[in-house]
Amino acid sequence: MNKSFFNLTENSHRQVLNLIRLHKEISGAELSRITSLRPSTVLYILRSLDEKGLIEISGTGESTTKGGKKPTLWKIKNNIGYILGLEVLPHKIRIVLAGLEGVILDKDENIPTLKINEKNLIDETIKTILAMLAKHSLQFEQILGVGIAFPGLIDGKNGTILYSSALGLENFPLKLRLESKISLKFTIANDANSGAMDVKWYSEPTQTLPANIVYITYNQGAKNLGAGLIINNSLYLGVSGAAGEIFYPLPKIPSIVERGIKKLGSGHLLLNQFTNIEDIKISDIMNYEKQGCGISTFVIEEICKLIADEIARIIGFINPDLIVIGGDITMQETLLKKYIVPYAHERTTSYLKHGYYMPEIRFSQFGKFSVAAGATALILSELMDN
Repeated sequence: MNKSFFNLTENSHRQVLNLIRLHKEISGAELSRITSLRPSTVLYILRSLDEKGLIEISGTGESTTKGGKKPTLWKIKNNIGYILGLEVLPHKIRIVLAGLEGVILDKDENIPTLKINEKNLIDETIKTILAMLAKHSLQFEQILGVGIAFPGLIDGKNGTILYSSALGLENFPLKLRLESKISLKFTIANDANSGAMDVKWYSEPTQTLPANIVYITYNQGAKNLGAGLIINNSLYLGVSGAAGEIFYPLPKIPSIVERGIKKLGSGHLLLNQFTNIEDIKISDIMNYEKQGCGISTFVIEEICKLIADEIARIIGFINPDLIVIGGDITMQETLLKKYIVPYAHERTTSYLKHGYYMPEIRFSQFGKFSVAAGATALILSELMDN
């Protein structure tokens, strides 16, 4: 692990480094304008970051309209450090590899033979990490940190899973057990909070993020929807870290399929393919929905209605500027405009009769990997947040 990052005790140094990360390359003059720091102070910081081996000159920018010397542009050095982000679900582990410069380099899934539980969680997590490191020929010392996100209540300070119904875990000291097995630094968080961090840390520098954002994640097999809250530009955890939890239980996909059969009958493409409805994945449902399968359309509509119901309640309760959705539901982009947004509009107008603000609703740019990408942002925030 590159210790230089943890020597950045000055907030101004972290701020400048993060701005360079966001902009990919930027001049000292622009950094001075954004931060309101004196040009001489910015120059001192740039020299310090350069001496630590964190940044380098990438070229020169355009001269101003008045002419003069072209500005020097700075960027974060390539290959100086990497971050891993994982999302652990009952039947899969999603993993993302990111460079410190703010680029997602790889995404993958580990699907274990058995459901993930207390007995195999540590082994499957390490197996997933080692596979990604081997794929890119990376050593432990090149990894700046590993963020891991779980559904449920998490004690992030101690790295303990207080309770995860989906994984059957209670008071599980994950950070302690992982760090006793493998020489990496771990940060543990709730899945929806990690997804919210994806929105906060991986937005384009030209994009002004609103102050209040809600992130929602839906995955097959989840016990309930997860929600992460960014309030006044900061991740809101609540008194005990449980802020954003939506405790209303989600129906399992097989039960929705059974309701569809009662309503529509059994003569459908999806059911012809699967004799056991327990084997049906949401990706299968999405594929058959595109082919006009009636039962698949029914299941998709029911899931989207559940999400829209929660969105309407969130709009009435928090009234955010933006709602971002991640997880399995994002695998089919058309579902957003076809079902979720219209249903959310319908639900909201039925709840709020006299004037309301309909926020922008969009899928995460990282789709089903948004929580894993957000888990890398947990590490970025520790390294660079001021």
